[in-house]
Amino acid sequence: MRFDTNKILRMKPIRKFLLTIYGALLIGCAASGQQPSALKPEIITLSGDRVKEGLYTVRQKIPAGYSGLPHFHTTDYHVTVLKGKVYLGYGEKIDTTGIKPLEAGSFFVIPAGKIHYEWFKEETLLQVHGVGPVKTEFIKP
Repeated sequence: MRFDTNKILRMKPIRKFLLTIYGALLIGCAASGQQPSALKPEIITLSGDRVKEGLYTVRQKIPAGYSGLPHFHTTDYHVTVLKGKVYLGYGEKIDTTGIKPLEAGSFFVIPAGKIHYEWFKEETLLQVHGVGPVKTEFIKP
């Protein structure tokens, strides 16, 4: 993302301050591998442990309005949409044009190392299974 510095200089002080804080939050979170969204998924482990060797299965309850920054997982991610819809895009830059939702009943696999991002317009319940240990690595802006 590129910023027009002349435009920023003409902003009201409070807007400059908020933009600076937001930018620092995004950079800091991406660098630390954290998601900056105030909305957080609830993760329930059904079997195994994602951070240990072996099979695992988790359920993720994701609130409406949640969106994920571009990232990848270190192992394949096998996902079933149990309730709601997930919008899934691929690449380092978020582009929401033309993306159709994956609805309840959908199954998809995100291969290890494949950079992707997702967003949710409604509360969604996902079931994810795979082989641990798995790590999520966020792409630095």
